[in-house]
Amino acid sequence: MIDSTFYPANELDDIISSKLKSVFETLQGYIFEGSDYNKLNFYRSLIFYDDRIYENALLNTNKLTRWLNAYYWYSVYLYELRKQNISIENHKQSRFKIIEQIDYYANPDFDWSIIEKVDNEFKLK
Repeated sequence: MIDSTFYPANELDDIISSKLKSVFETLQGYIFEGSDYNKLNFYRSLIFYDDRIYENALLNTNKLTRWLNAYYWYSVYLYELRKQNISIENHKQSRFKIIEQIDYYANPDFDWSIIEKVDNEFKLK
């Protein structure tokens, strides 16, 4: 999906390797599933999902954009899990938390079609 709201993978990968390497090496409290190649998608989503990681990333985004990126990159991670025949049932709570944050920071006239587009792109409905 090409949308200026979402950070490109290469920018996030640069942030991971330059600013967050030590943070991810000592990461606790999260369970990664799937093949190693999908770990980068997991880390990309955690940049926006986890407060400590987000602060260390030094991103200049508003709160809504932060949580929209969390939703997008978490969806990429889940899509890859499904391609590996791994159930994503255990991830509903995290997705729900992200949606709650988007709802909290969104204006009343927020266009939720961006979430529908992500869901459709990654077949998460």
